[in-house]
Amino acid sequence: LNELTLDTLEYEATSISQAPLSPQVGRYTILLVDDDPAMLHLCSTLLARDGFNILEASGSTEAMAICAKHVGDIHVALVDVLLQPPAFRLKTEKGDSSRVNGHTLVKDLTAKLKGLRTIMMSTNSKASLANNGIDLSDVPFLLKPFSHEKMIAVIRQQLESRTHSAAL
Repeated sequence: LNELTLDTLEYEATSISQAPLSPQVGRYTILLVDDDPAMLHLCSTLLARDGFNILEASGSTEAMAICAKHVGDIHVALVDVLLQPPAFRLKTEKGDSSRVNGHTLVKDLTAKLKGLRTIMMSTNSKASLANNGIDLSDVPFLLKPFSHEKMIAVIRQQLESRTHSAAL
């Protein structure tokens, strides 16, 4: 039998906290919003391979519609900060959620979906976005391009944060 020592406990604790997030298949749902089809596909593929349920949206209007129809929890929203506006919109078109930037979308989503954790992503730095009036100081942020490992680490942090606050 292996001897249980303090070093073994520290090693096991480190291994557990650094292990890849292995959610039970279908346990966590992530809303992924990006107007770049390649980025949307890449993130969706990687996250699905990691066992997450993925809801894909190419813009804010689609994201809000998905949330309105989705049955069950959405645990994390991973949203591009700068979403392209539609090419044009006829004055006769109706809808309760016009296309907005990702930062505004996140505010709308968190108001409607209690317990939702959010992560913003952009090719622009936080400083550059702040210089243009978008303050992300209180929001987890991924600077594109980012690694699969970094994306998973930030998602894990948000899920653990969600679990901790739900226990309080």
